[in-house]
Amino acid sequence: MTSSQKRQCESIISNAKIKAGAVGSNFSLLSTILTDMVVEIGKVFGYNVRNNIPSDLKVEIFSYTLGSSANRLLTSWIPGVGKVVNHASAAMVTEEVGSHAIEYFNS
Repeated sequence: MTSSQKRQCESIISNAKIKAGAVGSNFSLLSTILTDMVVEIGKVFGYNVRNNIPSDLKVEIFSYTLGSSANRLLTSWIPGVGKVVNHASAAMVTEEVGSHAIEYFNS
C-alpha cells in the first residue's frame, strides 16, 4: 500500500467513524455507512465493488452491524451510559470493518 492509499483509507475510515458514532447502533444506517466505506476503500485500490461487494466482507458488515444492534438492546436501558456505549461501539465496529477491507483489497 502506498502512502497516498494509506492516507485516503485513513480519511475514509475517519469520516465513516464520525457518521457511525452519530447514528449509534441503528441497524440500517450503520449497515449503509459500512457498505459505503467498503466501496470507497475498494476504489482506493482500483476495485469497483458498488454492486458486488465480496461475500466475506458482506458477512462481516452484517455480523458487526447485528452485534452492534444487539449491544444497543442490552445497554439502552442504562441512562446516559447506554448511549455512550452504543455510539462508541458503532465507531469501533467501523474501524474493524475498515481495517479488514484494507487487508482484503490490498492483498
